[in-house]
Amino acid sequence: MKTGLWRITRHPNYFGDILSWWGFYIIDCTLPGGYWTFYSPLFIFLLIRYVSGVRMLETKKQMKKAEFRVYQMETNALIPWIYKVIEEGEEKDKLLADFQKQIDQEEAEKAAAGEKLAAYLLADEGGEAEDKDDSFFKTV
Repeated sequence: MKTGLWRITRHPNYFGDILSWWGFYIIDCTLPGGYWTFYSPLFIFLLIRYVSGVRMLETKKQMKKAEFRVYQMETNALIPWIYKVIEEGEEKDKLLADFQKQIDQEEAEKAAAGEKLAAYLLADEGGEAEDKDDSFFKTV
C-alpha cells in the first residue's frame, strides 16, 4: 500500500473514474448546451467520495487496523498529492498504540450495544414489552 500510486492517494482507481467523467464533460462542452452536463461528473465525485466509494471502503475492515489509520494520516484519500511520512520510531509507535486502544474501545462499545439489543429482543419475545428499558434506542 505504500508504493506506486497508492503512496500518493489511497484510491487511485476512484480518482481515475472521476477523471474519466470529467473528460466526458469536457467532450460534452463541444456540443451546443453541453456545458449543462456539469452535474454528472459532480454527482459521481460526490457519490464516490462521500457515499459509496471511499467512505464505504474505509469504514469497514480497514478501520480495524491501527496501521491503516496511520496510512490515512500520511496519504490523501482521493486526489493524488504530496504525502506526509511518519517515520518509524517513538511517534509512530505511540500513534499505533493510541489507535489500537481506540479500535479496542470501539469494538467493546459495539459488543455492548449488541448485547443490549439482544436482551431487548429476547425480552420482547417473552411478552414483557411494556416493562423493557428503551434506553438502547435512545443511544443508537
